[in-house]
Amino acid sequence: MLIIIVRLIEIASRAGVVILPIYFGLTLPDVGVYNTLLALISLFAFAFNFERHYDIQRRSAGESQPYFDRKVTDAVYFYGFNYLVMMPVFIAAVAIETHIAMALIGAVAVIVIGEHLCTQTYQFAMVNARYLTLQLVVPFRNLLTLAALGGLYWHDHGRLSLAELLGVWAGCSALTLGVIAVIWLSIRAPSPRIEPFSLQSVIFAQHRASFTHFLIGMVAMLIIQGDRLMLPNLLSKDLVGIYARHGTVVSFGYQLFNIMSNNRILPEVFRLTRHGELEAGRRICLREWLRVVTATVALAVVLTLANWLTHGVYAEKFHIHPDFLLLMLCGFVIRAVADLNALPLNAVHRERVILRNQLVAFIVVVVLMLTLTPLLGILGTILATLSGAALYATLNLKAVNDLRQSPVMTFAAQDVAR
Repeated sequence: MLIIIVRLIEIASRAGVVILPIYFGLTLPDVGVYNTLLALISLFAFAFNFERHYDIQRRSAGESQPYFDRKVTDAVYFYGFNYLVMMPVFIAAVAIETHIAMALIGAVAVIVIGEHLCTQTYQFAMVNARYLTLQLVVPFRNLLTLAALGGLYWHDHGRLSLAELLGVWAGCSALTLGVIAVIWLSIRAPSPRIEPFSLQSVIFAQHRASFTHFLIGMVAMLIIQGDRLMLPNLLSKDLVGIYARHGTVVSFGYQLFNIMSNNRILPEVFRLTRHGELEAGRRICLREWLRVVTATVALAVVLTLANWLTHGVYAEKFHIHPDFLLLMLCGFVIRAVADLNALPLNAVHRERVILRNQLVAFIVVVVLMLTLTPLLGILGTILATLSGAALYATLNLKAVNDLRQSPVMTFAAQDVAR
């Protein structure tokens, strides 16, 4: 629970780093550029990790601390290799998508490494409580960044430049990584390596072990972040900025859903499904989805009433269209039921089914976005993403219903035997 609380504080403080520039400090064209940068940072922070933490969690849960430290130490080598291979691709993507100066691209490179490693402190702390010390540094990083940006915002009379924003964020990230490195080196005591280090055993073997989970997560990231990456090529900078101000609300909704809902019930759904109690696991997922729907409806009512009571003044000031926002919240609810239905499938090692469903939905989203956005603008983009979420939810629901007709106990017995 303490780890979850720290994680929520981290997300809340990071929300300030996103909200202050998007809604207040940056000009509308710079909001569009910043929105694209956020998507690229999220995408490549995920790619650098290659879902390595899943394997560490599975192999290290219940093992000794030296064993865990050995796995984390090997992961550092793994991440370093991924940086060498993927960073040039990241830099090229940032340059092509945003056309910002090389100095700013360098700052973004520091930021993406910081985002990746700071996220891993949370993943490691979930298995080994000693790593909570590392995780505690991350909210302070966000608060320091927010304080510095707030000072610049006040000094510049309510404005921020993209250069100021990225420079402050990169500086605070570099400082945080230094502190995390010092703490980690002081607490780790890895067990001796059984075999000599080799690219094959420490790097390439891990790529193979994590490949399916990586593909599932990457396709999911592309579905969620794809609109941010495609829109700069389909709409003007001002319209991309307007879309970003709508999408930010839904983006934080996804983060809260994953931490407070999806990840919270995951262990119990896995346990029940693995032991043949599929229906009990499905009921937990259904109850959780109803909670998500209730919370989303409450948020929609609050936003609608706020717009009505203020006579639309603030919606006009921030270029917010209530109808667009409500449609995007509908897409969030549909995506939530799709992700919850994926839990029982993951429990019985049906990752490939999830991957197939994700790919089908992603292809449909891309085709619809390329077709509808030039015709309908922002509304076309929203309808495309909403259609993709509905298709993914339908395919996952069908897969779960098919699972109900299959010998689940056979899968459970095989899984327990592993």
